[in-house]
Amino acid sequence: MSTTAGHLLTAAGLTIALAESCTAGLLASTLTDVAGSSAYVLGGVVSYSNEAKMRLLGVPESTLSSQGAVSAETAAFMATGARKVFESALALAVTGIAGPGGGTADKPVGLVYLHLAGPDASWGERHVWPYDRIGNKLASVEAALSMLIGYLEGWRTEDRGQRTEDRGQRTEDGGRGTEDGGRGTEDGGRGTEDGGRGTEDGGRRTGDGRRRTEDRGQSTEDRGHLLVVGGRWSVVGRRSSSTVESPLPRS
Repeated sequence: MSTTAGHLLTAAGLTIALAESCTAGLLASTLTDVAGSSAYVLGGVVSYSNEAKMRLLGVPESTLSSQGAVSAETAAFMATGARKVFESALALAVTGIAGPGGGTADKPVGLVYLHLAGPDASWGERHVWPYDRIGNKLASVEAALSMLIGYLEGWRTEDRGQRTEDRGQRTEDGGRGTEDGGRGTEDGGRGTEDGGRGTEDGGRRTGDGRRRTEDRGQSTEDRGHLLVVGGRWSVVGRRSSSTVESPLPRS
């Protein structure tokens, strides 16, 4: 998954920073297992204590007091804080209870909050893992990478959809221009036809050529319309992923 994430980050020209609590740098380590990852991984913060979350990532003390260190709100502030510290395009944050102790009825062992912050998204996820300490950390890293890959694949789909829509618009405009050219040829054919019977035959041939040109123009316009529809479908498909978007504060 780290290789896939790296390829997508490179293709998108985006950088990323990490803010980790319960995974204690395992996410950063996994992402940088890929050779050349220094091109897109700018750095990370292991903010194990509340003091580190406040001092290094700017998590408000009031949020830690009211919501706790393991909460969706804290994860969101950790991610936005890491983006600001490293001036990265994206940031991933992880906070949770790896176990075996530390759980409560409201916040059991294995509870983890993830957050991805970016220029156009603020996505959060909540998980409760059933594993031991190491298993919970590994599952959290895998889920964080899956979230990152999902975002990047959605971004790529929207970009492809926009380019397809642009190409469709250009093709449609080209079809209209060809059709107009066909109409001009038709007018010329009619004028030649008025000049005499011999020229009339040439006018008919010109008219036939015009019709073929007009047909090609209409066919091109139809293809352009299909491309536009395809582009819109891709954009709508990307936007549908906003159902996983968190209503938490954006950077």
